[in-house]
Amino acid sequence: MKQDLRASHLFPKTLFVSLLVTLLSFSGISQNCSAALSVEKDRNAKSADEDGAVFVLTLTNTSAIAQEYTLNTQFLETSCANANRPTRARNVRLDVDFQSATGKENVTGAIRLQPGKSYTFRTRLQVPGGTPFNTWSCLEVQAESKNCNDNVATSLLKVFVPDPSEG
Repeated sequence: MKQDLRASHLFPKTLFVSLLVTLLSFSGISQNCSAALSVEKDRNAKSADEDGAVFVLTLTNTSAIAQEYTLNTQFLETSCANANRPTRARNVRLDVDFQSATGKENVTGAIRLQPGKSYTFRTRLQVPGGTPFNTWSCLEVQAESKNCNDNVATSLLKVFVPDPSEG
């Protein structure tokens, strides 16, 4: 009977240890999915001239393992207008290209980063013909890990389309 009592005392301890190991494992998984996407000098708002607007972004793998990321964009409905350049017009869609840091080649395919490493690239936004002037475009740049579909690093870019005749 003494053996049965000891066994019944071990069961809660074993269960506790199992739960602790499981929780620590999930914590490790979430750390392996982290990344940061930042805009150079935190300048995420610009005006688009005839050449468009260019933002320099840096993607950093902050996880403990190598990751492959793909870049995507999502135009937002929420207004980016501010007190300096107010508008009641809806956000407009711009043409988007991801380019190397030098701007000489387009970024296509996956970006593979080792833990703690960064990749700098340019996001070029151009105004398509027929786009109304004095409007805003709000664009979220997303870097999604192929291994962590639910963990996406994002940066918001705000672009004002001025009327060129107002110089």
